[in-house]
Amino acid sequence: MRVVIISMAPQAVEGYVQLLEALGHETAGVLTLRNSRRPESVPETIDATPSGIDLVVVGSKERMAPLLRSYEPDLALCSGFVWKLDAETLAVPRLGIVNGHPSLLPQWRGPNPFGWTLRSGAHDLGFTFHLMDAGLDTGPILAQGSAPITEDETMSTLFDRLPALAADLLPKALARVEAGDRGDPQSEEGASYAGLYEDEYAEID
Repeated sequence: MRVVIISMAPQAVEGYVQLLEALGHETAGVLTLRNSRRPESVPETIDATPSGIDLVVVGSKERMAPLLRSYEPDLALCSGFVWKLDAETLAVPRLGIVNGHPSLLPQWRGPNPFGWTLRSGAHDLGFTFHLMDAGLDTGPILAQGSAPITEDETMSTLFDRLPALAADLLPKALARVEAGDRGDPQSEEGASYAGLYEDEYAEID
């Protein structure tokens, strides 16, 4: 399959390129964004993208669909991306867009799953690959897994745990999509939203 990676996370881009190559798929290109909170993310993502693979810094939401369409992808693989993709963009790849979300969906949908995983005192770090739909992290599930959380876990160490989970789950997710399997619909039972922390939930040292 021709796959376009959509991500602002250098670690995710590097890992997905390697996984896709190992599975016999082609990374046709990488679409990323400028991150005002982490301006170093773009040069880091450039460094994480192997020579010979295009990396495009998308300037506006309106440019997503045309840029993605230019690569004629069979599939797109999204992870760590702040924009909600519109219907036109979702319709571009013939097999859809698969999103990697660090929770056991439908728990902790939204932009802050790591934060709420730690805040809730959860015992496991979850990860889900699902097909994206019009909702936010509501699409059908393709593969899920989890790993134990230690008492000393931080946001940084949780990020470091993701590559192993993704490496185990991505082959299963892509195999289902290639076979025409659109995944298992998410239940609304147990669904929760991981929003950004409220101002009151802050600690100043």
